[in-house]
Amino acid sequence: MNDVTDQLENMTRDHQFFNIEQGLNSGDPSIQAQAVEQLKQLVDQQHIDSIYALGWCLLNGKGINKDIALAKHYLQQAKDHKHQQATEL
Repeated sequence: MNDVTDQLENMTRDHQFFNIEQGLNSGDPSIQAQAVEQLKQLVDQQHIDSIYALGWCLLNGKGINKDIALAKHYLQQAKDHKHQQATEL
Protein backbone atom coordinates (compact mmCIF):
# COMPACT_ATOMS: atom_id res chain seq x y z
CA MET A 1 0.00 0.00 0.00
CA ASN A 2 1.06 3.55 -0.49
CA ASP A 3 1.09 6.38 2.02
CA VAL A 4 -2.15 7.95 0.74
CA THR A 5 -4.04 4.65 0.99
CA ASP A 6 -2.66 4.07 4.49
CA GLN A 7 -3.71 7.56 5.56
CA LEU A 8 -7.23 7.07 4.19
CA GLU A 9 -7.57 3.74 5.99
CA ASN A 10 -6.38 5.32 9.24
CA MET A 11 -8.88 8.17 8.85
CA THR A 12 -11.67 5.65 8.24
CA ARG A 13 -10.73 3.69 11.38
CA ASP A 14 -10.54 6.90 13.40
CA HIS A 15 -14.03 7.88 12.19
CA GLN A 16 -15.37 4.42 13.07
CA PHE A 17 -13.78 4.72 16.50
CA PHE A 18 -15.44 8.09 17.06
CA ASN A 19 -18.85 6.53 16.35
CA ILE A 20 -18.06 3.61 18.64
CA GLU A 21 -17.14 6.00 21.45
CA GLN A 22 -20.55 7.62 21.13
CA GLY A 23 -22.17 4.20 21.48
CA LEU A 24 -20.10 3.40 24.56
CA ASN A 25 -21.18 6.68 26.14
CA SER A 26 -24.86 6.23 25.23
CA GLY A 27 -25.98 4.90 28.62
CA ASP A 28 -27.95 2.14 26.85
CA PRO A 29 -26.43 -1.28 27.65
CA SER A 30 -27.55 -2.83 24.35
CA ILE A 31 -25.97 0.01 22.35
CA GLN A 32 -22.83 -0.27 24.48
CA ALA A 33 -22.64 -4.02 23.75
CA GLN A 34 -22.98 -3.33 20.00
CA ALA A 35 -20.25 -0.71 20.27
CA VAL A 36 -17.92 -3.21 21.95
CA GLU A 37 -18.51 -5.70 19.13
CA GLN A 38 -17.58 -3.00 16.61
CA LEU A 39 -14.59 -2.08 18.76
CA LYS A 40 -13.31 -5.65 18.55
CA GLN A 41 -13.22 -5.34 14.76
CA LEU A 42 -10.93 -2.32 15.02
CA VAL A 43 -8.80 -4.14 17.60
CA ASP A 44 -8.32 -6.91 15.02
CA GLN A 45 -6.95 -4.19 12.72
CA GLN A 46 -4.50 -3.08 15.45
CA HIS A 47 -6.16 0.33 15.94
CA ILE A 48 -4.34 1.50 19.08
CA ASP A 49 -7.12 3.70 20.51
CA SER A 50 -9.49 0.75 20.13
CA ILE A 51 -7.09 -1.59 21.90
CA TYR A 52 -6.97 0.81 24.83
CA ALA A 53 -10.75 1.32 24.78
CA LEU A 54 -11.44 -2.41 24.80
CA GLY A 55 -9.12 -2.81 27.78
CA TRP A 56 -10.95 0.01 29.55
CA CYS A 57 -14.35 -1.55 28.77
CA LEU A 58 -13.20 -4.92 30.10
CA LEU A 59 -11.79 -3.28 33.22
CA ASN A 60 -15.02 -1.41 33.91
CA GLY A 61 -17.59 -3.86 32.55
CA LYS A 62 -18.95 -1.35 30.05
CA GLY A 63 -20.72 -3.11 27.19
CA ILE A 64 -19.01 -6.37 28.09
CA ASN A 65 -18.55 -8.54 31.18
CA LYS A 66 -15.72 -7.44 33.42
CA ASP A 67 -12.52 -9.41 32.84
CA ILE A 68 -9.54 -7.97 34.70
CA ALA A 69 -6.97 -10.37 33.24
CA LEU A 70 -8.04 -9.69 29.67
CA ALA A 71 -8.27 -5.95 30.42
CA LYS A 72 -4.65 -5.99 31.57
CA HIS A 73 -3.66 -7.75 28.36
CA TYR A 74 -5.22 -5.08 26.13
CA LEU A 75 -4.06 -2.19 28.28
CA GLN A 76 -0.50 -3.54 28.21
CA GLN A 77 -0.74 -3.88 24.44
CA ALA A 78 -1.83 -0.23 24.20
CA LYS A 79 0.98 0.77 26.54
CA ASP A 80 3.50 -1.13 24.40
CA HIS A 81 2.32 0.97 21.44
CA LYS A 82 2.85 4.16 23.49
CA HIS A 83 -0.85 5.01 23.85
CA GLN A 84 -0.74 8.08 26.13
CA GLN A 85 -3.57 7.12 28.49
CA ALA A 86 -2.27 3.56 28.79
CA THR A 87 1.22 4.77 29.68
CA GLU A 88 -0.28 6.80 32.53
CA LEU A 89 -1.76 3.70 34.20
